[in-house]
Amino acid sequence: MPDTKKYDLDFRPKGYWGPQELEMFIGARVKGELRRQQAISDLKENHADEDIIAESLREEHRSAVGAVHPWLMGGEYLPDLHEGEVEICRTVLKSVTMDVTSVRAGHDDNKIVYRVVDEYGDYEYGLKYKTSSQPLTMGQLIENIDTCTLKDRDTGEENDYGGGGLIRPSLFQQFEFGEEPEKISDFVTIHSAFYPHLEDYYENQKLIWIKGYFSET
Repeated sequence: MPDTKKYDLDFRPKGYWGPQELEMFIGARVKGELRRQQAISDLKENHADEDIIAESLREEHRSAVGAVHPWLMGGEYLPDLHEGEVEICRTVLKSVTMDVTSVRAGHDDNKIVYRVVDEYGDYEYGLKYKTSSQPLTMGQLIENIDTCTLKDRDTGEENDYGGGGLIRPSLFQQFEFGEEPEKISDFVTIHSAFYPHLEDYYENQKLIWIKGYFSET
């Protein structure tokens, strides 16, 4: 485990809804990864383009940008957010089409309900914390990410490749491909508009997992 003294695992956002800085609001709703990054960068310069900050691209626009470079499609094929739903974190792969997996929070009566979606729809995701009465702590979110189960929608079989969860399978795949440690780590990143230290936590955790792969060979 990373040095948990560096991280406040009990940190809990004040809320996923309600008054928010515009950067947080946009960062939790724009589906396209490169478009999300551009929107946040533009906001810091007091600039916003309607098409860039939109949750989804129009179909004709999506096809056009995908023809420029496949990375521009990353995240654009995620399912639309449900009404009132927000993204609390995402994993991003430096694959051919920059595949994105999104962890989301929505309302159900007086509960917060969590779900995971990807751009292909091949898996059903199982989370340790499916609901909560208040936003998850950073530690609870990490548990959801690292213990998330993937079940094939067609066969019903559970996929625990690489140790399971939302991050380790991609790291282990790159290890099996024979990539160097730095490239393995760089292949997958995690981002959150609500948990400012989550990305740094996983930058350290990835190195621990990768070191373990090589020490076992």
